[in-house]
Amino acid sequence: MRIVFDVSDVIIQIHSGNNVGGILRVVTRLMRHARDHDVDGRLEFIFYHPRRRAFVGIDPEFFFDALGERVDVVDNALDLRGVLFSVNHAKYRKRPLRAFTHKVERRLKHMAKLWREPEPKMDRPKGWALRPWDLGAEKVRVALLGMAWNVRDQSRRLAELQKRGDVEVVLLVHDLIPIVAPAIHEMNQQFADWFAEVVGVTTRFLVISDYTGQDVAATVPKLGGRVEWIRRVPLAHEFDVSEEGPLPAEFPNGFVLSIAPLALPRKNLWMLIKAWEKLLERVGPELLPTLVLAGAHGKKAREFEEYMAARPALAPHVLLLERPKDRTITALYRHCLFTVYPSVFEGWGLPVGEAAWFGKLCVASNATSIPEVVGPAADYFDPADLDEMVARLERPIRDRAYLAAREKDVAGVELRRWEDVARDLVVALEAP
Repeated sequence: MRIVFDVSDVIIQIHSGNNVGGILRVVTRLMRHARDHDVDGRLEFIFYHPRRRAFVGIDPEFFFDALGERVDVVDNALDLRGVLFSVNHAKYRKRPLRAFTHKVERRLKHMAKLWREPEPKMDRPKGWALRPWDLGAEKVRVALLGMAWNVRDQSRRLAELQKRGDVEVVLLVHDLIPIVAPAIHEMNQQFADWFAEVVGVTTRFLVISDYTGQDVAATVPKLGGRVEWIRRVPLAHEFDVSEEGPLPAEFPNGFVLSIAPLALPRKNLWMLIKAWEKLLERVGPELLPTLVLAGAHGKKAREFEEYMAARPALAPHVLLLERPKDRTITALYRHCLFTVYPSVFEGWGLPVGEAAWFGKLCVASNATSIPEVVGPAADYFDPADLDEMVARLERPIRDRAYLAAREKDVAGVELRRWEDVARDLVVALEAP
């Protein structure tokens, strides 16, 4: 059986000049580790090429190099110069005129960009990193690991492959938040439509937590699909950047770290800020550590600034960091007193595990999958209960002996590396 990774979603991101972060960063890390241990060269990488109107192979070494390459270099290697990938217009489903104008705007912007930027001269011919790819007679198992909902018509193309050969599709589900919890997530119609389509071409699912597995088992039949099997592949605790940068500020009382974006309401950071305001009253400014909020905050940073301007006593005790580099995050993890993760819904909860990787206690929400990450080695609170959150945070701030004892509990957690996850992923993909 051949194992094939469809990396169309990653190629679209790179070609568009977008940052490969979030889910795509996780899955490219997994694929890299899987490739490193693939001594027999059994793993294949493909993507749908709009110009050639077919799935094509991609040189694996170049695929991983492409993550750090300039867009023009990638476009030359993959013969994508001038290509405008189709996008899913599900969010405009009830506004056909807006969908039409959006298509026109994209096309005009694309043409203007090509006109402004003449084709650069390259040392290698167009398409040099592409490889021919065909189904053959052997069974093929196609793995979808990342943001496949960004790839228009993917389910239809996979169904066409299934008509031509012995093709099974395996879908890695990180979470179903837009479907099962739309009240806490801005409804992603694109994702919902895609998932309803993809359950028509697969019955095999990988999940990153038991909680997500339960959501998949309950949701797929409602959409007319069938579940043949669900296999759990938990994510890693490892934060694989060891080089440490400088801390972003001085912290006379130390600091507590939260890795999450204000831009996502389900991360519950505004509740955390309110908890810090209460802690200021309870423990006083002489003892209260700085709360460091590190993430992609975007336009919410202005709202944060306005909130703090109205609370001058609190402002010195909360620091907002916009998209810190990995070296800075390493320094923050290593030197914080402990971390806090107040999210109301997660498919896993990477920052909880990363805190354990650095030997730090995480005071975390008890919601959804989060307790699966380190089990009893974290302190938990109800993310909707402000008083309980404050109480759980106050104890390690006041009682450093308690904090040290909890760090010993953290040291007893069996930590997973990304290479462990990649190994388990390949084993799951090869299972009957």
